[in-house]
Amino acid sequence: MSRAAFAVLLLALVGCTPARNPKMAENVATARADIATLRAAAEAFVKANTRCPTGKELERRADPWGRAYIVLCPGQNGHAVDVVSKGKDGDLGTTDDVRSWD
Repeated sequence: MSRAAFAVLLLALVGCTPARNPKMAENVATARADIATLRAAAEAFVKANTRCPTGKELERRADPWGRAYIVLCPGQNGHAVDVVSKGKDGDLGTTDDVRSWD
C-alpha cells in the first residue's frame, strides 16, 4: 500500500470516531442521558422490590439506534443495576456499546 493510500485510509478511520462524527457524538450523549434515567428507575425498583424489574415494569425506551436498552442485574462494581445500549452496530460487547458503568 502506498503512503498516500495509507494516509487516506487512516483519515477515513479517524473520521469515524464519535469525537469527529457529530451525529455519533449526539447519539452517544442521548444514550448516556437515557441510561442514567433508566438506571435510576431500575435501582429504585430493585430497592423497593428486592428483585430485578422485567421489561414491562420499566419505561420502554429505544436507544438512538432504535433498539431496546438492556438492563443487567446485578450490575458491575457493586451497583444493583446496569443499563447498556448495543450502540450503532447492534452487537453487545463491542467498542461502540454505551454502558452505565463507563
